[in-house]
Amino acid sequence: MFNRAFLLLRGLIPEKAPLEMFTYQASSGFKKYLPQILGLFDSAQEPLPPMGETVEFAALLSQAGTYMWENGYTKDCRRVMEKTENIINNLENPSLDWERADINSTLGIVCTSIGVSHRTEGLERCQRALAIRQKIESTFAPNVPLAVEVETVCAIADLARAYLEDEQFEKTEELMKQCYPHYQRWGTEVQEPWHWSRWYQHMAYVKTSRGEHVEAVQWAKHAVDLQEQATGLESSMTQIYRFALAHLLYHAGDYPQALSHFQTVYKACRHLLGHYNHLTLTSLFAYGMLQWINGDVPNAEQNIGACLHESKEHLWSPEQQARAQHYHSKLLRSLGKITDAEKLERSSEDLRAELVAKYPALLGESQGGDGDLVFDLMVPVGRMRFSGGLHGGRGIDWC
Repeated sequence: MFNRAFLLLRGLIPEKAPLEMFTYQASSGFKKYLPQILGLFDSAQEPLPPMGETVEFAALLSQAGTYMWENGYTKDCRRVMEKTENIINNLENPSLDWERADINSTLGIVCTSIGVSHRTEGLERCQRALAIRQKIESTFAPNVPLAVEVETVCAIADLARAYLEDEQFEKTEELMKQCYPHYQRWGTEVQEPWHWSRWYQHMAYVKTSRGEHVEAVQWAKHAVDLQEQATGLESSMTQIYRFALAHLLYHAGDYPQALSHFQTVYKACRHLLGHYNHLTLTSLFAYGMLQWINGDVPNAEQNIGACLHESKEHLWSPEQQARAQHYHSKLLRSLGKITDAEKLERSSEDLRAELVAKYPALLGESQGGDGDLVFDLMVPVGRMRFSGGLHGGRGIDWC
């Protein structure tokens, strides 16, 4: 029964596209059949020994994991990808290094998106994925097939992203410049919009870190246009790129436009992914923060409070939860709701103290440990930072 169900699902969903991105058809297939895939995944865990420990099942789970990450299902993505890793390791087959690299890349990006508690693991996984890719590529030299080259370059870009999430922008730039000549060889921006969108988005963050805000915003806008061409106007990846544009508009000081873009992203994520989704909650939080920064305290309090209420489904990491509690407590104090504010302060400060003790260097405690800055540093860059390196070393500019 398990094998019949697996073969049916595998026949309904296309294999991974040659140039390391989902086709529209594959993405649509996962959107339609994800509950069945997760059901099959859960049923495979029940027998002892478990069923489904095959390369083919692991490949389907790996594709599903990538889809789940791109669509904000972070918790399920990590659960599925860790099981996929166990399947591959149990098979003890050196020829499966290609799959191991895929798994490490996806789990690396997932871990870096959680927060400081998983930042080191995320970076190490991305480094491991690249090392495996380079080892595979070396076996083909000097005549490296395009598919192998693409996988290696994607691993370089993934590692660049991992450094970006920790504000190590010089390393991000160095790695993306290694990708650039490959992108040029593969085709124009029209021919390969997905790869070029990564170049423009990552480098837009680099430019923001240097204070080159005009060009950074232009590049971020262009990245959105390219991602729309690659994955569609209403894809979750396009929303992630729009979120990045809004983020960089904030750091450029254009708060009204940042507010407008965050509102657009939130509405799109709510429509595409529902309320109880990591991307939806993160965009609502950013929208609420920009409402506050633009002076709309009542609506900001309502929206950030809604994030905390809806994140009780454990869709957010503890770091994101604590940061939202920190800022929500400030809003409640400004509205005279002292008792409620103090309750949130105790909860957020407990986690802050715990994480600062574990990761003093990563959380900037040596720089004075400013409250807002430490809570911002807890979360990755891609989940929106309001202060720190992207903001010229400043705190939030309250209107």
